[in-house]
Amino acid sequence: DVDGGENLSMVGSRDGKRDILKGGNRKRRSNLRPADILNHLHWCNSL
Repeated sequence: DVDGGENLSMVGSRDGKRDILKGGNRKRRSNLRPADILNHLHWCNSL
């Protein structure tokens, strides 16, 4: 399922980031690997 990857790729805007951090992990937990979440958080911190 590529939904998790698509969600992560949409986090270019502030609204997208907020959606992932608040609801994305809960909705897509089965599709997101721990490494994906860590890489995503690292990418957000580097902005």
